Amino acid sequence: MDRGAWQLNSKVKGATTNQCAFNGPCSARAAYLTESDAGTFFDAWVTYQVNAFTRFIPAAQDAVTTLRGGAIASGLDGSCLGYPADRTAAAARLANCSATVTGQAWTLRGATLRTSAGLCLTAGSRTRSAQVVLRRCDGSRLQDWLARSRAALYNPAARRCLNDPGAAVKPGAVIGDAACNGLRDQAWFRP
Repeated sequence: MDRGAWQLNSKVKGATTNQCAFNGPCSARAAYLTESDAGTFFDAWVTYQVNAFTRFIPAAQDAVTTLRGGAIASGLDGSCLGYPADRTAAAARLANCSATVTGQAWTLRGATLRTSAGLCLTAGSRTRSAQVVLRRCDGSRLQDWLARSRAALYNPAARRCLNDPGAAVKPGAVIGDAACNGLRDQAWFRP
């Protein structure tokens, strides 16, 4: 039997308990960590196998768009946009999404994405692809990240999109920007 919002099956080896399956945070954690192998394997859900989930993406993005703070999840591999240190010049990095890990909380203020210490995610160059870093918020257009089609985060000054380095890359990899391509490696679900 499939149970709860995440439809966790009761017959698979190491199945989630009923108590957890019907508890929102617990079932979400189980779906992410156990069933989807940290957001990298979705074959457990038939809606994923037959692409039926895609019709729900616009409504989910609309709900997420109303949020003003939280994690920024990659559409590519279930990773999040993180920062290992909340200090000026720290490079943004790929991180395993976790509600308990610091360095993944972002606040949306206007078009800027800000860390807990109030630093802004900043494109590194106006003329070439470069890593994105944390800088004092100064009103520069290099600190604007606009939502575009297919969940891309576009920087108007750099004229590039925030780019996930790829599913084969381990957490800790530096995040950069690249020419916008409309593919999943540039899909980011921001708060």
